[in-house]
Amino acid sequence: MFVGRRCPELDCQQNQIADLLSPARMPYLALRRVASYHPGRVHLTSGTSHPSKADAALAGLLDQVTRHIHSSNHAADLYPAQWSALRYFAKADPPHRSAISLARYQGIEPGPTTRTVRTLITKGLLEDAGSLGRGRIRRVDVTDKGRELLLSDPLNIVVEALASLEGVQKRALAEALERMLVRLQSQKRQPEDGGPGGAVSDSE
Repeated sequence: MFVGRRCPELDCQQNQIADLLSPARMPYLALRRVASYHPGRVHLTSGTSHPSKADAALAGLLDQVTRHIHSSNHAADLYPAQWSALRYFAKADPPHRSAISLARYQGIEPGPTTRTVRTLITKGLLEDAGSLGRGRIRRVDVTDKGRELLLSDPLNIVVEALASLEGVQKRALAEALERMLVRLQSQKRQPEDGGPGGAVSDSE
């Protein structure tokens, strides 16, 4: 449960969203599209239209949430990227416990994830568990110290906040975030110069 003063900016955004997405303001067919959305049927368009006031208000609200989560992840002398990596390796199957797999999961180049893994090994939170049998790729496991630290994971406050939602709200949120992630990842893969994208290779 979050405790503290209400944020006037956040209240304003929530009121805008509630008003703009209400049945009285949103066309019936648009409401039907939202209600019938299936995450496996995502259709991406090549162009984008001007954002509506509802989209802008939602983006502002999402920014508030993500900034709160990001700031809370500066804990126990770890940066957000290090917390994210530690969570990943604690849950990943053994064949996917490598820096290259972490890079693919996060949709970034392998260089930053390799440095993150090295730092976590130095801190005693990860350990080298030998080769994965694919050249230079090394498997890493979470140490006992790392698992103990995860018991006080700052993301737990987000878990508590989500627990306060109703089941239908959780499903709607999951579907919406999945659709947004697919769209954002698709746009990120498109190179700015129009040339071939930079694929992540196992040989790196």
